[in-house]
Amino acid sequence: MVDEQTQLVSFSKLADDFVEKPFSPLLLVKRVEAVLRRSNPIKQTKTIIGDYTIELDNLKVLHEGKEAHLTVKEAEILHYLIENRGNIVTRKKLIESVWEYDYDVNDRSLDTHIKNLRKKIGQQNIITCKGLGYKLGQ
Repeated sequence: MVDEQTQLVSFSKLADDFVEKPFSPLLLVKRVEAVLRRSNPIKQTKTIIGDYTIELDNLKVLHEGKEAHLTVKEAEILHYLIENRGNIVTRKKLIESVWEYDYDVNDRSLDTHIKNLRKKIGQQNIITCKGLGYKLGQ
């Protein structure tokens, strides 16, 4: 049995929930699904970027009859870039918005996600603004 103080400390560190052992695996899955539903900011379903069709809610990219699948992080990065279309998004802001909280993500992780996104939606559609961040192409 976990004491109340331990749970309070966990919540003060921005925990969404607290599960005590022993726990039901089925209830754990349901808790995770509930958190994902609450935290998934993707609302826009279809976006056209150049000659690519992006379906964020289905995590799909369609181009010339071919389909590529996005990871959740790629979709979150792309969603944030779409929301800020026409503006330069700093690396710091992108990391804060996608990873949230005080997640200690290094620049290489973001670079890897951007590289993978470029493979899926075309190199020309994510523009690097040297020393500043990224901008979504038209």
